Amino acid sequence: MAPQQQLIVFYLIVAGILLFVAGQWMFRLPLVIYRTQRFNSSPTLQRFDLDESPPPGKAGKYFRSMDKQFAAIGFERLDCMALPDALPNVRALMVMYQNRRTKDLALATMMYGIDLRTDEVNLCSSYVEIVARYKDDEIKVIQTNNVQLLGSFPPSAGEITYRFPQITKVEDLFDLHCKLIERDGPQGKKYVRLDTDFRGDCLAYLQAVLVESYDKQIGTGYLTRDPDSDDYRPTLKGAFLMSWAQQTPLKEYLWNQVTIKARRLARELQS
Repeated sequence: MAPQQQLIVFYLIVAGILLFVAGQWMFRLPLVIYRTQRFNSSPTLQRFDLDESPPPGKAGKYFRSMDKQFAAIGFERLDCMALPDALPNVRALMVMYQNRRTKDLALATMMYGIDLRTDEVNLCSSYVEIVARYKDDEIKVIQTNNVQLLGSFPPSAGEITYRFPQITKVEDLFDLHCKLIERDGPQGKKYVRLDTDFRGDCLAYLQAVLVESYDKQIGTGYLTRDPDSDDYRPTLKGAFLMSWAQQTPLKEYLWNQVTIKARRLARELQS
């Protein structure tokens, strides 16, 4: 084979490899998500006792730290709940807090995955979110969190979410939340939906909020209802967009934008 022909064959092989890799990134993973991803329309929440039977290891240490930090800024612990089917092979532990003076709710969450082949537990993420709700305004929810993962869904109408992944102390996160409420909060008064709509039942409240969050994504075109199970599943659009956002290089670009925006906003609020 002539050298020129060898060079052409080499380029064709390289192009084939690149196309195969691109195909895996652009088509195979989204189609897997489309076929397999499901969100439970009736999420099963179970209570646990953080005092009598705290979760072992890092989880127990994390929630004990959250208890102390929230208590120091005027929050009281309301309930402790486990969500065994947050996502396929992903479970979540959640502790809910309330500041009755400011009418803010907060949730400390630890998510972890289970390797079905080895039963090994892998920590996915731990984070805090603080939520203020309003009635009769265009803005219904202002939420401040320190989630360190990219979200799967676009923001919902009437909800504003501020992210500060670099903030680890609850006190600092709550300080930023209060400043954002003062700056961006609507005219209507805050209310505690947990009390007004659910009579303080944290389990019922959280179940409703989870299902509502999925319902809202039907309007964005990311999710639809599965006619067989009635659970929520991704649309083709949602599967592709959710998958691409979690893959290199788009994932790194989007995360860089999140961190830049968060640090800039924190400096503005703290100045």
